[in-house]
Amino acid sequence: MARRPVSAAFDTPIALRRAVTARDDMNAPVETWATFAEVLARREPSGGAEQMAAGQPAVRAVERFLIRLTPKVADLAEADQLVCAGLAYGLERIEPVTGEGRRGRYLRLHATAQPGVVVE
Repeated sequence: MARRPVSAAFDTPIALRRAVTARDDMNAPVETWATFAEVLARREPSGGAEQMAAGQPAVRAVERFLIRLTPKVADLAEADQLVCAGLAYGLERIEPVTGEGRRGRYLRLHATAQPGVVVE
């Protein structure tokens, strides 16, 4: 079976957002999210994890996204947020990945869906 090139699977649009302070109508500071990059990713579902929350079992949706390392995502940090298909994800870990013949050209984002956070 022939290996498919890595780039053939980059078909999931995602937005990367960073927390910023803006001003509301009354000129008061307000924390919000601002998109700093929109890229295509390879989505790698990795199942879920069960935890206890408020004494009840809760399931976390954990996914991995592989993106190309470009200057616009070079300063990506765990404090940033990923949005895919209208769902917001918190970044748990950012892992550099070596691709075929392209050293250090990818980042694997380990992300957890943030329950109740839907982005329009």
